[in-house]
Amino acid sequence: MITLDNIRCLPMSIGVIVKAKNEERNIGLTLKYIFRQTLKPVEVVVVNDGSTDRTGEIAKKAGATVIDLPDVGVYAVSLPHLAHVINVGLKKLENLDLDYVCIMDADHILPKYYFEKIVKRMQKDSDVVVASGIIKNEPTKSFAPRGTGRVVDVQWWKKYGFRYPYYYGWETWLVFRALKDGLKVAVYRDLVTLVLRPTRLTPTKYYRYGLSMKALGYWFPYVLGRAIVASRRNPLNGLMLLKGYLMPIKKYSDLDSFVGEFLRRQVLSSIKGLL
Repeated sequence: MITLDNIRCLPMSIGVIVKAKNEERNIGLTLKYIFRQTLKPVEVVVVNDGSTDRTGEIAKKAGATVIDLPDVGVYAVSLPHLAHVINVGLKKLENLDLDYVCIMDADHILPKYYFEKIVKRMQKDSDVVVASGIIKNEPTKSFAPRGTGRVVDVQWWKKYGFRYPYYYGWETWLVFRALKDGLKVAVYRDLVTLVLRPTRLTPTKYYRYGLSMKALGYWFPYVLGRAIVASRRNPLNGLMLLKGYLMPIKKYSDLDSFVGEFLRRQVLSSIKGLL
């Protein structure tokens, strides 16, 4: 019988990808805590996305493999460009004998047992193919593992090319792809991590979120609810989210109507729980 106590005996290997742009103030500390993990990564790849500071130099000194990309000259948060950045790292790792891969931002600090505890839990329940902890003081939905600190089952992902799609919603696509396959995703709330730079939500980012929601086929009442919540801080945030969602862009054909129906059930279940 597999338990969390004896699962340590099972083979476990993990590779790490860190995407970084002008992170000389943070990358050293992030890598320090990665290399201190009780489950040592087979390889740590830092994809240096056109930095103009010492990010690459610091990462190399810390022991990471560094891949330098040219500066594309745009604020790329939530844009498909970041899928390309991570995919460069995935290409570097794809021929290694890995069970899991972790995707990281360059300002993310992990507790030393993070990899070991997540991998043990994923091995105990092999239906879990995407998982993460939480970030302190930031909300995380139970069906939405964080993009940074995300651990993914390599063999499952290789069924889909071991790459993120180069399109809006690329990060969330992986979660819904797993759920549509009848598999599980997990958020382990006892694994609390820290970021050195709190997540900033701007109207531009909300617009890109709206584009991603449209591409993924989000249920409109769910999007409307998210827009209302976003408007509490800044009315422009909600308007920009709706503007993005209403843009005439194509949807992921492989997800069909799965995402909209999934979110509809989530909303109705929440309403039922309140009644």
